[in-house]
Amino acid sequence: MKVSYATPGGAYTVLGDEADRSALFELFAPQFSPLNQITPLAGGSNTFKEPRGNVQVTVRLVVSIPYATQVLALAAVNTLRSAFSVKKHLKIEQGATVHYYPNGVLAAYQPTLVGVTVRHDFQFNTDDLTTTAPT
Repeated sequence: MKVSYATPGGAYTVLGDEADRSALFELFAPQFSPLNQITPLAGGSNTFKEPRGNVQVTVRLVVSIPYATQVLALAAVNTLRSAFSVKKHLKIEQGATVHYYPNGVLAAYQPTLVGVTVRHDFQFNTDDLTTTAPT
């Protein structure tokens, strides 16, 4: 798996790529929660239920990245925290399959330093999954 990110309108930066052993993706867990209308009907025992087409998408991503020194590992935490302080498009690649999660905002970031490896635990709120590159 390869994960990249980009500011809307910008070029993609690789977060990590398992193919070149620059990262190990421990968890990739998208969650899709449809936003439905559920309304009680007057005088009835049933409710009106209708899908509205809106989907709330949450993507949890846990990636371990080794660094040459602890100083570089700590610097990476600051760099990634700053990089994700603005909206980003996420690009997930596995072989020929490419998925995009546009307009992601960082909901949570919990880095854990173990020796010279940082386990970056991200949670993003994004727009719906697409196979077309966002602009």
